[in-house]
Amino acid sequence: MLAATDALHASIDDVERRFDAVMDQVIAEAGAIALQAAELLAGHAITAQPARAIDEALTRALDQVARDTALSIRANPAMREDIERLVEDRRARERRSMSIVVVDDEALPLGDAHIGWAEGGLNVDAASRRAAVMSELAGVLGTATGPDDAA
Repeated sequence: MLAATDALHASIDDVERRFDAVMDQVIAEAGAIALQAAELLAGHAITAQPARAIDEALTRALDQVARDTALSIRANPAMREDIERLVEDRRARERRSMSIVVVDDEALPLGDAHIGWAEGGLNVDAASRRAAVMSELAGVLGTATGPDDAA
């Protein structure tokens, strides 16, 4: 009877180890799927509204600066038309005058920008946003650095 009980406990321990290994794998795969879904949605958002992140950053910048502060938006030249349209839409909605100039900067990736003013500025950086997401998902992705690595 004692031998059978020991064998039963050993079998239960083995099942628990296997279950834990399967759960770790499921969690890692779920994290990789979540990251791929986030990248797919972000890619779709960038395709549908390429300057949206820049417009959101402009809102934050305008909240930080005094009235009539001159702002510059440095962005990839391919973004110029979209950004200028967003700036014009904002000018039409706002009740204050805004001095915003769009400056081409080929060094910035598509979708990234720098919004600057005399006393400061802020960056729109997709790589930093992705790094922050990866940091949050690090626990479920293990050592993987991206969706291709996690597969």
